Amino acid sequence: MITLIRLTESQLPQDIQIELLTTGLKFFTTKNQICYGIRLADRITGLIALGNLTAQSADISYWLAKSYRGQGYAKKALELLIERAFSELGLITLHAVIRADNQPSLAVVKANRFKLVLKVGGYNEYVCHRDDWQIKK
Repeated sequence: MITLIRLTESQLPQDIQIELLTTGLKFFTTKNQICYGIRLADRITGLIALGNLTAQSADISYWLAKSYRGQGYAKKALELLIERAFSELGLITLHAVIRADNQPSLAVVKANRFKLVLKVGGYNEYVCHRDDWQIKK
C-alpha cells in the first residue's frame, strides 16, 4: 500500500539521495514547497511535492526510484496528493508541467484527471481543478 509522509531533505534515505542527485531534479529548494516521501511497505521509493504553493494553487512534481517505475505507484501517489491538496489544504488548482516526450509521466497526470491547457516548446502544461475532482472518501 502506498502512503505519503512529509519529509525534509535530511530524512531521505541515502540510496534515494544518490539516485535523485544523478537526475538533476531539485526537491526541497523553496520555502513555498511541501515534500512527501512516497512510502511502500516502510520504504521510501520516491518523492512527490507541492511547489510554488499559494492559498489557492500549487505545482506538482514527482519522482520514483527506477526500480519502482511502471507499477502504478506514481499514479496512486498523485491521487493521494490531490486528495490531500484539495481536502486538507483547501487548494483549488494544481498544475503540472511535463516534457511532451515523457509518456509515462503524461499517463500519470491524465489518469488523475488533469487536462491539457498549454503546449510550449517541448513541454505540456496540465491543470486539475478541485471542481473537476471528486474527492474519494
